Amino acid sequence: MTSQIDFEFFDHLYRSRRTLLRILADRGYNTKPFENFGPEEIEAMVIAGPQALRMDLERPKPDDSNITKCRVIYTLTKLKSKLSGFLYALTDKEKGEDIVEQANTEVIVMLAAPEGEPVVDMYHSASYEQYSSKGLRISFFRIANLVIHPSEHVLVPKHEKLKEEDIPLPKAERHKLPFIRFHEDMQARILGLVPRDIVKITRPSQSSGVYTMYRICSP
Repeated sequence: MTSQIDFEFFDHLYRSRRTLLRILADRGYNTKPFENFGPEEIEAMVIAGPQALRMDLERPKPDDSNITKCRVIYTLTKLKSKLSGFLYALTDKEKGEDIVEQANTEVIVMLAAPEGEPVVDMYHSASYEQYSSKGLRISFFRIANLVIHPSEHVLVPKHEKLKEEDIPLPKAERHKLPFIRFHEDMQARILGLVPRDIVKITRPSQSSGVYTMYRICSP
C-alpha cells in the first residue's frame, strides 16, 4: 500500500512535471511527446528509475543563444555529495557516455529526493562555473518549487526575456540596469537567463496603469 509520504512525492512529481512542460513550451520547445501522462505513469517511471523520467526536447528555431535542445534529468537521491561527478559525466567525451553538446543543449536538473533538497549556494555556483568554463547552460530546480507555477503568483510581475533587437537600450547603457541574479533568481531560471541577458518586467501601477522596467542578468 502506498504510504502518505509516497503519495505526496508522486503528486509533487506529477504536478511539477506539468509546470516544467509549460515553462519549456513557453521557451519554444515541442513538449507534445511528453504531455500524455498521469500519476500512474509517474509512479511507474519512478519505479523504473530516473532514466525513465528523463526528457529530451527540441525546438524548431533557436533563440539568440542557438540553443535548440533541452535535456531534463531527474535525481531520485540527494545529489550534493555526488555533484562533481554528475557534472563531469555530462560533458566528458572520453567516458563515452550519453553526453550533451554544450553548444546547442541546455540541461535542467530536477532535484527529486523524496525528503527534499533545497537549491543551495553550491548549485548556483556550479551552474555559473559550468556556463563560464564550458558554455554549458544548466539549471537546478527542487520539484516542490514547481508544484505551482512560480510565475503565476499574484505578487510576481510579468517577466520577459528580450531578443537583442527588442532591447530599447544601447549596449553601453545596459550595465547601469538593476540586476537579476543568474540562477539564484527563480525567474532567471524559468526564463533560462544567462549573464548579460536583458529581462523586461511589467507590473501594475496605480498612477500610470502599467509600469515597465528592465533588468540585466548578472553572475
